[in-house]
Amino acid sequence: PLRLVPGATADAGTLELRPRPMISVLVREADGGAPVEGVEVGLSYVDDERTPGRVMLEDEDGCLEYEAHHSATTDASGLARLPRIEGRDCELQAYDGRYAPAAPLAFRLAPGERAAAEPTFELLLARGGSVAVRVVAPFGAPAPGAVVEGAGVGSDATREAVTDPSGRALFERLAAGPHRFTAQPVAALGILAFL
Repeated sequence: PLRLVPGATADAGTLELRPRPMISVLVREADGGAPVEGVEVGLSYVDDERTPGRVMLEDEDGCLEYEAHHSATTDASGLARLPRIEGRDCELQAYDGRYAPAAPLAFRLAPGERAAAEPTFELLLARGGSVAVRVVAPFGAPAPGAVVEGAGVGSDATREAVTDPSGRALFERLAAGPHRFTAQPVAALGILAFL
């Protein structure tokens, strides 16, 4: 330790900064393979008990939210660079309002594993699809203001939409696969049913 005497200036010597080991993440379109610029890529520690930092992304429909310990944005070549984490279970996720959410990519780099080149991981984004939902009261009248929740089957991630005056709600940029939709009751209309 350096001992500092009141009124004196001590020389701490030279401190050497070393570049932090990094990983590269290439984000491409699932159809055609073109690199995607401007995508937020998040790296999370799966085995961490602490609450990760929160990264918020906004699109024209409101906010999409996900949690990450580190994040970076892809450049024109579709690349993002994030800190290299060794000996921990990690997950990479890519989010962009133009695409359906990508499935997380789990990985683990062995402690002390030093590759000559920076490891590169690849995430593919698909345009996704849309689902229109109509919520009606027991006798078929539209149910405006109903909250509809949608989720991919087997996924914990949910999205909500509120029905318009005609009882319709639209879910856009959904990943391919089965989805489940449920409506919350509207007090003034009683029990709701789907058509």
